Order: sequence, then structure tokens, then C-alpha cells
Amino acid sequence: MNCARGQMSVPLLGAGIVQQASIPSQIDRPFDSPNERLWNGKGQRTSKVRNHLTVPRFVGKDGGFQRAQPVLRELPANWAQGLLMPLSLRERLTMLMPPSVFYRQRIAQEARTGEPELAVLAELVPRGGIAVDVGANVGFFAYALADIADHVVAFEPNPDYAFFARWMLRGRAEVREIALSDAPGRGTLYVPLSDQGMLLHLAGSLKRSHVQFRNTKTYDVEIRTLDETGLTGLRFVKADVEGGEREVLDGARATIARDRPIIMLELLSGTHVNPAADVAAICESFGYEAFIVQRGEKIAALPAISALGRNTSWGSEIESRNVLFLPR
Repeated sequence: MNCARGQMSVPLLGAGIVQQASIPSQIDRPFDSPNERLWNGKGQRTSKVRNHLTVPRFVGKDGGFQRAQPVLRELPANWAQGLLMPLSLRERLTMLMPPSVFYRQRIAQEARTGEPELAVLAELVPRGGIAVDVGANVGFFAYALADIADHVVAFEPNPDYAFFARWMLRGRAEVREIALSDAPGRGTLYVPLSDQGMLLHLAGSLKRSHVQFRNTKTYDVEIRTLDETGLTGLRFVKADVEGGEREVLDGARATIARDRPIIMLELLSGTHVNPAADVAAICESFGYEAFIVQRGEKIAALPAISALGRNTSWGSEIESRNVLFLPR
């Protein structure tokens, strides 16, 4: 194991011969800033600090993974902020997988465990235009939406998962490391820790929704509204932000009134006290009808949610944690 220059090298085993591969660290991220230049092509450095980016390349069943040539880039001025990386070893190893393999497996898993919309996404989302993924996590919805929309914008304020998604999506979607809510500014993203000290990135929120966990890691994050992003031609908006979904909509009123996109919100995961009331209020305020995807079909949301008698679909006959809103 070689941890020099922010990378970890491990021997991997598989069907073919697998050579040494480097697990990317946060300072090995694919850079977005125009100021982060490549070396000048003449073997001369543009900075005293080098960024060693090594990407494994699959060359066939017999060849396995081969180590690609390092790409040397100038580090941004705040590069040291990326040295801490709470992603688990398993997640970092995952970043060595071909993105298509990882996302196909993850999408199939999520479709079976609370996100059945992924299995019929092409039937729910109109083709073309812009799709927005708010609370993108590792980017599995963004990856799926890229086959349908002309452009996908994924918002993920957790810097660790924004890094993961940007690395794995490889340009299929634009990843913006900001939170969306009803007012711009800065705020605190709360990510709970399990009793074993594991960061539960899936439960990160601006509202500290998961109070059952004693310890949390906090991030200072930028907050904006969807309206002020300037995005137009939206066909689909998905929001999974652990209790702050209504605030996302309130910050997108002008966009929703103009584009009338299909909207999907995670409202049945236990982070909303009265999801039936929330669904009814959203329908009334924005002029939408609410549905739930059940066994590949759309059913009326309000009767199904009222019959639940609780604020989560976990352990119930309802397959989805989400509510789908279609414009009237």
C-alpha cells in the first residue's frame, strides 16, 4: 500500500491479470476550474506541488486493468482542504470499477429497495430538456437520467459524495457541490455517525432530521435556490434531501410555474411527520396531481399514504419511498 501523494495502490484480483491500480483521493479529483491547468507539455511544472492522478484502464479479459500514465495537474490554492476523505475503503475501491458496471448494479439494487421509479424511468420522464437531481448522493439517478435528458445537473452538498459522483459520472452529468433550499446563503450539513463511527452519508441533511444518532459530522455548505441557478427547460426534478424537499420546491416556484416539470420527492422515508398533509399541500400550492409507482404502474398517492397510518413506507406493501407529481 502506497499512500504517498494522496493515493493508495493495491493489487486487485479478477478474471484477468490485474496490475497495480491507484485509488483516487480527493486531491486526485477531475478538476473543473479553468485555473487548474495541465503541465505545459514541455516537461516543465506550472506549480511546485504536483497532483498525481492515476486512472486504471481496462484492456480486456486477458489483460485486466493496466495502470494508465499519471496526469499531472496544478493543484488549486485550497488543495489541502481535500486531504481529509471520510469515504470508506469500500467506497474508494468502488471508484476503481468501470462506472457503467457500478451504476448498473446500484440502480438495480435501488429499484428493488425503495426506488422502483428507476426501473420505469424512461416511461415517467419525457425525453430531452434538462433533468435536475437534488440530493444526488453517489449519482445513480443522475446516471440513469443521462440516457433520457439532454443535460443532467446533479446537486450534492456533501463534498465527499460530490467528489465520488463527479469521479464516477465522468461527464455524463454536471455535478454542483451546493445545497438547494428556499433561500440562498450558507448553512450546515449534518451527517450522522453510527455507533461504530461510520459516516452515514445517505442521511445527511440541512435540518438534522435524524436525531436518533448521537454524533454527527458537519460541513459548512453553500445554499442556493433552484430559481437562481438560471436553468431553463426543465423536464424533471428529483429531490431527496432528508426532510427539506418542500423548501427545495419553494425555492423553485418561478421555475416550476414556467417549465411545469415532472417532480419526484422522497416523502415516505420517515423524515416528514405527516406526508399525506405535505402531499396535499404541494398539490394545492403548485397545481399538481400526486402518484406513487407501484409494480410499474402509477396509483393515486393520497389514498395509499393515508392507508399507511405512518410516515414511512418501509416494511409496508408500498414499494416506493417517493411521491411523483404530475402537472395538472
